[in-house]
Amino acid sequence: MDRNTICPPEHGHGQTSTCYQEHRCSCTPCRAAHAARTSARRRQDAYTQHEDRTVPAIQVMAHMADLLQAGLTLQAIALAADLSDSTIRNICTPLAGTRDRIRATTASQILAVGPDLTTLPPDAKVSPRGMQRRIQALAVAGWSLATLAGLLDIPHWQLLRLIEGESAITAELHNTARRLFTQLWDKRPAVRTTLEQGIVTRTIAYAVDRGWVPALAWDDIDLDDAPAIVPAGAVIDELAIELALKGRQVTLTPAERRIAATIAGEYGLSTKEASEVLNISARTVTRSRSRKRTLTTQHEKAAA
Repeated sequence: MDRNTICPPEHGHGQTSTCYQEHRCSCTPCRAAHAARTSARRRQDAYTQHEDRTVPAIQVMAHMADLLQAGLTLQAIALAADLSDSTIRNICTPLAGTRDRIRATTASQILAVGPDLTTLPPDAKVSPRGMQRRIQALAVAGWSLATLAGLLDIPHWQLLRLIEGESAITAELHNTARRLFTQLWDKRPAVRTTLEQGIVTRTIAYAVDRGWVPALAWDDIDLDDAPAIVPAGAVIDELAIELALKGRQVTLTPAERRIAATIAGEYGLSTKEASEVLNISARTVTRSRSRKRTLTTQHEKAAA
């Protein structure tokens, strides 16, 4: 049967594909219906192919939120993912209704970026939060900002500006501060002279006055929203802690007792001796020491 055939009226021209496909009907309704079906199929094929090449944007946006929480900036994410800054910004702040899906290749590149700041290029910009908390904790332990600036290989004035500012810093500076913190967080500056003792005392007072907290106040120094064990505004007297561990009768706050229990081993005190000197239970001493071992292990893994 050739394409010039026209089926009987009762065949329902244009209502199904049977007339055109099987009977090869050439009437206008059948031709128009076939053209419409062909166009719809092509559109569906194109959409299906598009769907296969894209993924839901919400999954990638959630991952980017985690990266930002970990301290990466949008620029750092773009650099690590080998994408343009504008691509990352557009995913993070899409126009209404325009970012339900994104290219699968783009998503793959972003999802491959992890929250580990040590893997970033040195010049990638990251949040100053982790660096600030580490330097502040070292200051609470008596390490002067001038000394820390020298160890970070940056000018003293620059550290003073960065220590409580909001400007992003380089991944290189963050990682240098992280390594320095790993080395010093459980140590105190050597004090050999009255002048050195004065510097330590003034540094601690400076830190306490600003509400800075010690290293053990944090469960995760990069991600915690707030200190885990030290109330806001708590005063940590490092000298009082030292005197207590040497057997002197001094009054310690609960936070100071926890810190003293953690470092009692450095003064040669057993768990029983520490509990007697600090007037706390042996269980509290054991728990504090266990917390220090856990934190030390975390820092050693981070440094590896």
